[in-house]
Amino acid sequence: MPERDALAYKEQKELPKVYKPRTSLTLVIVQGTLDTKTPRENTEQLVEFLRWAGTEVLYKEVQGAPHAFDIPAVQSEQGQEYAID
Repeated sequence: MPERDALAYKEQKELPKVYKPRTSLTLVIVQGTLDTKTPRENTEQLVEFLRWAGTEVLYKEVQGAPHAFDIPAVQSEQGQEYAID
């Protein structure tokens, strides 16, 4: 399948036909500010496209983190939660 710029769909004002989920989900995208493998512009373009497509997206940058890193987790009444602020 050839690569296609995500924002090309936005310019055409159409999306490929997909099934909508039955429940609302929030997609969390986390990127380290020292990531040298995935340019920040690529991530921002993905977030913009997903939001345009109707996906609820929480995007956080972690200061000083590289491409792969651990996010500290805490146990709560709801289960495991991750501190990304």
